[in-house]
Amino acid sequence: MYVDDLLADVDKQEAENLRTKLVEWFGMVLFEESSILSYLGMQIDVMDEGTTIDMMFYTKQLLEGVNMPERQSPGTKSTIMAQEDSEKLSEQEHMIFHLREKLLFLDKRARPDILTGVIFLCTCTRGY
Repeated sequence: MYVDDLLADVDKQEAENLRTKLVEWFGMVLFEESSILSYLGMQIDVMDEGTTIDMMFYTKQLLEGVNMPERQSPGTKSTIMAQEDSEKLSEQEHMIFHLREKLLFLDKRARPDILTGVIFLCTCTRGY
């Protein structure tokens, strides 16, 4: 069940109890109940075997139109090495680094494995 910024993963009886209380306290309340929900960029799929949460749709939107090489893991030493005397980025390259805010959101919600690479991108845009 999703209500405004409240997400509850509960059984049907508990969802109904929560609905009753919220309507009692706040009047008319809009609810979305489903086994598949979109919440803050996350796709939440509740199944009998368990609940899965991913951000594949958000990730695809985030990278749409960005031409970046694909890597096995964004957190390897070879992907975060930089030379101290390297030239400043062009405006276009600089804009790519501004994806960092969106990537920070993504790594905190669903992809902690990209955090090392995202932190490195943050250091590249610090002085701008």
